[in-house]
Amino acid sequence: YVPTFSHIEAIEIRGDLEGAATAWADACATHAGNALVHVKAADFHLRLRQDAATALALYRTVRDMPTAGREHVRYAQAKIVDLHLGPLEDEGRALVELRRLIDGFPGTREAEMAREALAKLKESRRER
Repeated sequence: YVPTFSHIEAIEIRGDLEGAATAWADACATHAGNALVHVKAADFHLRLRQDAATALALYRTVRDMPTAGREHVRYAQAKIVDLHLGPLEDEGRALVELRRLIDGFPGTREAEMAREALAKLKESRRER
C-alpha cells in the first residue's frame, strides 16, 4: 500500500501553505516509518514554502530512516547536498555530504556528479 496525499496537494493548490504544512506534519507523524511521506513533505517545504531548514531536517530523517529504500535515501542525500550548496550556503558541510553521497552510492550518476562537484569545490577553495 502506497498512501496518496491528494487531499494535501489540494490544500497546496488552494494556496493554504500553513494548512498544507500542518497536514504534512500530521502525515509524517501518522506514517513515521514511510520515507515517501517525508520526501513529499520535504519537497513541499523546499518548493512552496522555500523553507530550507525544515526541508533539510526532513531529508535527513529520510536518509537516516532504517526502513527507507535506497532510492529514497539517495534522493534525500542529493537534496541535502543541494541545500548546502544552495540556500544554506555551507560549503564545509557540503563537502562532507558530497563525500557521503559518493561513498554511499558508488557507480551511480549522482555519485559521479558529486565527485565532479567535490573536485570543483575543493579547487575553488584552494584558489581563495
